[in-house]
Amino acid sequence: TLVLQAYPGGPIRSVPRGLYDRLLAHIQARIPHLVCGVKYTAEQLCTSAIWDEIDEADHTTAGRCIAIMVNRGELPLLAAGKNSSNACLYKVP
Repeated sequence: TLVLQAYPGGPIRSVPRGLYDRLLAHIQARIPHLVCGVKYTAEQLCTSAIWDEIDEADHTTAGRCIAIMVNRGELPLLAAGKNSSNACLYKVP
């Protein structure tokens, strides 16, 4: 289990290390295939290969992990606002 803080003073989250590492490796491998200027949700970044395999309750955790990865610079993506469902969006710089 990892204990993560997305930003100084932000909430502290406990995240299963296996899930975090799996998401990171999967999304890092997808980065070269993403289109510049297109905004992606966590689900789109994960693809069904990961998203459909994790419990629905872990979808929120996966989204938080991705936000932390982007904020820490582990993923070369930029935050790009939120969609109408309030899901965070990301784009390739």
